[in-house]
Amino acid sequence: MSRPAEPAVGAATVPDLRLAGLAVAAWLAALTSLHLAAHTAAALAAGAAGLAALGSAHLLAVLGRPAPTVRRYGWIAVAVLLGVVCGATATAARLAVRDAPAVRALVDDRAAVDAELVVRDDPRPARGSTGGPATLLVRAELVALTTVDGRRVAAPLRVLVLATDPAWRGLLPGQRLTAEGRLGAPRGGDLTAAVLAARTAPVLHGPPPWSQRGAGTLRAGLQRACEPLPDEQGGLLPGLVVGDTSRLPPTVEEDFRATGMTHLNAVSGSNVAIVVGAVLLLARWGRAGPWLAAGLCAVALVGFVILVRPSPSVVRAATMGAIGLAALAAGRPRPPCRRSPRRWPSWCWSTRTWPGIPGSRCPCWPPAACCCSPRPGGTRCAGGACRPGWPRRSPCRPPRSSPAARWSPGSPGR
Repeated sequence: MSRPAEPAVGAATVPDLRLAGLAVAAWLAALTSLHLAAHTAAALAAGAAGLAALGSAHLLAVLGRPAPTVRRYGWIAVAVLLGVVCGATATAARLAVRDAPAVRALVDDRAAVDAELVVRDDPRPARGSTGGPATLLVRAELVALTTVDGRRVAAPLRVLVLATDPAWRGLLPGQRLTAEGRLGAPRGGDLTAAVLAARTAPVLHGPPPWSQRGAGTLRAGLQRACEPLPDEQGGLLPGLVVGDTSRLPPTVEEDFRATGMTHLNAVSGSNVAIVVGAVLLLARWGRAGPWLAAGLCAVALVGFVILVRPSPSVVRAATMGAIGLAALAAGRPRPPCRRSPRRWPSWCWSTRTWPGIPGSRCPCWPPAACCCSPRPGGTRCAGGACRPGWPRRSPCRPPRSSPAARWSPGSPGR
């Protein structure tokens, strides 16, 4: 049986955007559901599922005979409805956990509790706090609550801790602790179930994980290296490298916000591209194969995510980088955009809050970057026959003037 002909190297191809509607609909549905109640989001998912079922039955000629135009574009509408089902269902499931009646009653009563928490992000100073001790914002995961009368409520929820004690400042993600405080209602629009106003210093239970201790040591070393610099430059450099803005002066932060350049202090795709690209260049310089190079890049990608903390923008960039590494290892010549939107509903299910995070409201850029990026795999030629894999020097490599020759790691001059 003859193999299907491969597209010409460097030939222009049209991106496959048939699933783009599903991806965008899943993102919009998740964003909208974050501002709704759990039962309303579930009703939205059920309505979209019903419409998708009716539309599919009509397109399959089970309910009537569709017109040619409807048959041509109807499946796009069905895919959009399925995206709404995925986004609304995933968010509704988490909203039901967030609005658990036992915890919601304590939040409404502003009850005093002892909370068992696991820190999920570095403590950050609150903006606009003037006079008195600085207020720290600590994002944590709730393990259990103990009320004044001794009643214990176990619930895996997200909470935001407001603390003024200096002992909260040096906490690392993964640290388990107990804090005493009073519950309050969150502002809404995300999956935060409650706000805990801590009264005293936390009671620590063991050390944080070894990976977070190592990442904390590296971040502290970068801050020590920046100490000889002036305050503005010394506080800005860790933010540009690893997103650490703990020492950024308020005046500089206001200047970045006024000019709309706060994205420079948020780790995202450019940082991931630099790290993975550097490791890939070293792997190629050492004559590593595609699978070994992709494995080394994956290890570097995981370590970088731990170092800079898995915020939504970092998780998004790491996901797209992982898709690119999979394409590199498989040596696929086609762009990954065809499979990228297919992973977005599962991504909504795993992260859940990324559509509502400022700076994460552009879901079209990552797959667009995949469509426009150079082919990572290229072709491997042996005996005059080309097959997918790592590009090597051979008589059948593309001309030096072609785009594939300019971007291929194995081309002359690279």
